[in-house]
Amino acid sequence: QHKTLNMFYVRIYKEDDVQLFDVIPMLNVHKDPHDCIAENSLVTYTESDVPEEIMGKISVLSMVQSGEYVDDVGYRDEAGSFYIAQ
Repeated sequence: QHKTLNMFYVRIYKEDDVQLFDVIPMLNVHKDPHDCIAENSLVTYTESDVPEEIMGKISVLSMVQSGEYVDDVGYRDEAGSFYIAQ
C-alpha cells in the first residue's frame, strides 16, 4: 500500500476480427485516479505489436478470477480489463 504503484490499464476487445489492446499508463495509482493518467496517453496495439511484457502479464492474470491481484503482475478487473504492473 505504501509503495509507488505504476500500472498500465489494458482493455482488450475485437474490432473487424482484429484483437486490439488499449493501453493507458497510470503513474502512482494510490493518488487521485484522475491525476495519475496523462492526457493523450492512450496507445492502441494489435496482437502482433503489443509489448511482450504486457502480454506476458495478461497471460498470467487470465488464469486467475476477476477481482484478484497478483504481486508484481497486476489486477484482473472484469473480462477484458486488466491493470498491469509496470
